[in-house]
Amino acid sequence: MKKQIMKKEWISSKLTIVIMRDAHQSVKQIQLPKLMLAVLPVALSALLLGMAAYLYYQSFTVTSLTAESSQYTNHMQKKEKEIDQLKDQVLQLTALASDVEGRMQQITKMETQLQQFVSTYSNPKELTKTKSSSKKTAALIQPVSSSARSLNAINPMGGEYREASSEEMIALAKSTGDKLRKMPNTFTSLLSNVNGTLQEVKETEHILHGTPTLWPTESTRITSLFGYREDPFNSKAALHSGLDIGGSHGDTVYAAAEGRVTDTGLSESRGNYIIIRHPESGLTTRYYHLSSVKVESGAKVAKGDPIGGMGSTGRSTGTHLHFEVVENDSPVDPLPYLQQFAEVTIPTSLQNNHE
Repeated sequence: MKKQIMKKEWISSKLTIVIMRDAHQSVKQIQLPKLMLAVLPVALSALLLGMAAYLYYQSFTVTSLTAESSQYTNHMQKKEKEIDQLKDQVLQLTALASDVEGRMQQITKMETQLQQFVSTYSNPKELTKTKSSSKKTAALIQPVSSSARSLNAINPMGGEYREASSEEMIALAKSTGDKLRKMPNTFTSLLSNVNGTLQEVKETEHILHGTPTLWPTESTRITSLFGYREDPFNSKAALHSGLDIGGSHGDTVYAAAEGRVTDTGLSESRGNYIIIRHPESGLTTRYYHLSSVKVESGAKVAKGDPIGGMGSTGRSTGTHLHFEVVENDSPVDPLPYLQQFAEVTIPTSLQNNHE
């Protein structure tokens, strides 16, 4: 009991603090309970510990957020780099798709030109309806230019910088993807067409081998054209059934097309002669007034093979080759066949009669 009374008295007792400022001012007295003096240090310590804990927590949080921010920044930089790489790949893929598309268009154009070639030259009769030269024929197929072959060709460039947006790149990638998805079917169709055309070209080439388009002599000097003229021996109107080509005695005469020799011989009007049948085209060629014959009947000859020499045998007024093209047993004008692949100038003196 006594201890409890003493404890209560200690708790209720107070300390007096005297504040003396200077000699002329009154003294201040402050009474504070003893309990406050005991509790105050503890409270201050607790407050300081709390503040320290709070500051430590805040410092830890800031450090953690800084680390996360740094990781996020690095992650974003990595993603931006990957996006830039993807953009570059999209641009390269787009350029490649455009290049392939351009090549396919060129192949399609070439295939069309080959079709035109086939339609023009697959029928020997069509050769008599056109005056195209060999240079024009050779120009049908043009090689792909070196600039078109090089995807990475260096060309001068310029302009303002405007970064492509993500939406634009996505649209570009979608468009490129659509093109690439269509290409296999286009390639399949194009390959089928080209294969068919190449087969037709081979067949046409075979026909051309048997079509008399090769000029039969080194000389291209025409002395008389196909058609009606005044006969050089009796001056009467007569049909000249071939083409007369002047030259020197013994000049080589060549087979105008691939075929088989069906007849050779010597006659009063033809002189030394050779007749070649060309089954691929259904035509026959005849070579008259030869000085010599270098092939035998039944022999197979290729286009351009030497078959004889130019002369003036038979019914002839001078050294020349009388060359005929025969279709369905009837002579036709040889000039349209020969002019396809040889530059020939018709003398002015003969043009009026020929037209």
